[in-house]
Amino acid sequence: MMRRIEGTLGKLEARLDHMSADFVSRNEWNLRAQAHDREVRDLKASVAKVASDVESRRAPWWSVAAVLTGAGSLLITLIVVITG
Repeated sequence: MMRRIEGTLGKLEARLDHMSADFVSRNEWNLRAQAHDREVRDLKASVAKVASDVESRRAPWWSVAAVLTGAGSLLITLIVVITG
């Protein structure tokens, strides 16, 4: 009976040793989560910075309309002058 119990305990110990290799401690898990959160926060900050840079460099609609109106006026003037 004692051998049987010792054999069962030995198998149980081997299984627990095998299973414990698959788990991480709470502290290690928290460190991984903090590192992941920090990376996500840094990425969000980078994306926000790029988005604000793009928005600040975009020309307002009225300046584009002014350039197109000026080019159209110049084209019409040239046509009138050339065709006489």
